[in-house]
Amino acid sequence: MASFTLDDLSGREVVIWGAGLEAQGALRRIVRRGVASVKVAVDDPGKDKGAIDAIRSVASVEVLTGPAATEQLVRADFVIASPGIPPSNPLWVKLRTVETTVNLWLADHGDRTLAITGSKGKSTTTHLLGQLMQHFVPGTAVGGNIGVAFFDLDEHAPMYVVEVGSPQCERLTFSPRGGGLTALFPEHLDFHGTLENYYRAKRNLFAHGSQFVITTPQVVREWAGVTELDEVRVVPDEALFLDEGRVSEGGSLVAPHLSDALRGAHNLSNVMVALGIVQDCGFDIADPAVATILSELPALEHRLQTVAVDQGVEWVDDSLA
Repeated sequence: MASFTLDDLSGREVVIWGAGLEAQGALRRIVRRGVASVKVAVDDPGKDKGAIDAIRSVASVEVLTGPAATEQLVRADFVIASPGIPPSNPLWVKLRTVETTVNLWLADHGDRTLAITGSKGKSTTTHLLGQLMQHFVPGTAVGGNIGVAFFDLDEHAPMYVVEVGSPQCERLTFSPRGGGLTALFPEHLDFHGTLENYYRAKRNLFAHGSQFVITTPQVVREWAGVTELDEVRVVPDEALFLDEGRVSEGGSLVAPHLSDALRGAHNLSNVMVALGIVQDCGFDIADPAVATILSELPALEHRLQTVAVDQGVEWVDDSLA
């Protein structure tokens, strides 16, 4: 369980470790809560100069760097760590009480959160799932790694759909209600150290009470021998399957046409994961609005985004691939 929550910070001296987007979001939330004393510590100021300038624009707080930052972190009662700080940083073992920004957020919001992670396909699947859930649960907030920091999301939203990267999965002791794993490939080994650590970080997102996880045969094959999967539904399955390149339920096409943003076999897999999550939340994917969302979903920037058609040649920006 989390060592402390935001409600525990009143009257305490709080140190935020790091200055990136998640740290900036946490600082905004803490300042709104009226916490009396907040400092920001950056132990690698050369790397984070731009972020330091950005966090100084968030609130008037003292920003410590270098040795002064290290000294403040070691003696602090409460440290809130940015998720981008690698496990290899020697300061982790010297801190008295530390939580990551994402774990603190999940402690308060996890029971109404659906999370997407994976080596590829996270953003597209989060984007699609967010559109679907906004239909079924108006007011659903979408963010996380897809662009809106966790603590910048509406704290009163009825539902959250969030993208979670592997660094954000580290050190979690709270999990979302459910979610999906889109695909797995060796990545971010410079951060996690080993492939096993990387895959376990992904698994850790759902390891603390998630009700369901939707994934694909590719993930199960890649996962074999590395870590265990529990409470997992693999799509396609008897409730959701492929029919001539389209997603079907009970023999009926869910949508006669998929948006160009969802073209390709990999995106068909992402669609299956998103629809499986909707089903496990108890909603009917035969709802006509689902077909409309699947056929009209706009492309995210730099992901299968058509930028021009000239003399019969389509130019596609897929640079984030």
